[in-house]
Amino acid sequence: MEKSYATHIRAGEIIAIRSSNTTLTYQFTVKGYTDTGSTVIFGGGELDFGDGTIVTLSEASSSNGTVLLEDEVAYNFFEISHTFSAPGKYTIRYVEQNRNAGVQNMSNSVDTPFYIETTILIDPFIGLNNTPVFLVPPIDKGAVGAAFLHNPGAYDSDGDSLSYRLTVPKQALGREVNNYMSPADPSFYDDYLHGNEELTDVPVFNINPITGSLTWDAPGSAWGIQYCFYSR
Repeated sequence: MEKSYATHIRAGEIIAIRSSNTTLTYQFTVKGYTDTGSTVIFGGGELDFGDGTIVTLSEASSSNGTVLLEDEVAYNFFEISHTFSAPGKYTIRYVEQNRNAGVQNMSNSVDTPFYIETTILIDPFIGLNNTPVFLVPPIDKGAVGAAFLHNPGAYDSDGDSLSYRLTVPKQALGREVNNYMSPADPSFYDDYLHGNEELTDVPVFNINPITGSLTWDAPGSAWGIQYCFYSR
C-alpha cells in the first residue's frame, strides 16, 4: 500500500561558515521554506558533503528550529558541523522528497525531489571563504499582468563581490528537473506579443548579474512557478 502525503517544500538554501583558518571544520545551516498547511516536516532528506559523507539531516543536526513568516509560510533550519579531511573543492547538496505540487514550469513537480546545493573551496592561500547568505526570504507573490520584482539581499561576510545568474532547478547532482520552461515561455500567455505590464512587448524574465534583482515583466499565469538563483 502506498501512502499519500501533502507536499510542502517551496525553496531552500545551504549556508557554509568556516570555523577558523586553523581547522577544516565548517558550520552548515540548511534552510527550507515550506507551506505551513502541510503536516509533513522538512528535514528528512539526505545531506551529502561531497567528500563521501552522507547523513540524514534531521538525525545528524546539532540544532534545528522553525520560524513562522506570513501567508502560511515558514522556514525551517538545521545546523550541523562537518570537518573535511583535506583542502579542495566540495559541492554540498541536500535532497528531499515532497516538492510543492502544481509547479507549472516543470513536469510532475509533486514527484520530483527537491534539491539544493552550494560549493565551497578550501584553499590555504585564500583563507576563510564563506558562502553568501540570502537575507530576503523568497516568499513574494506575483500578480498576473503586473511586473514582479525580487532581490534575495545576498550578503557575503568576507566582503567578496558577488555576481548572479539564473539556473534551471535540479532534482539531483547534475540532473535538472524534467521539462523545465522559463516562466516567460509563450505557452503561459494568452497574448505573448503583449505580455509585459505595459502591454507593449513580449514578457521578460531575467536577473541583473551585478545587483541580483530579478525582474519578471510580467507573469502570465496564476499558478506556481519555480526558478533558481546562483550567486558567487
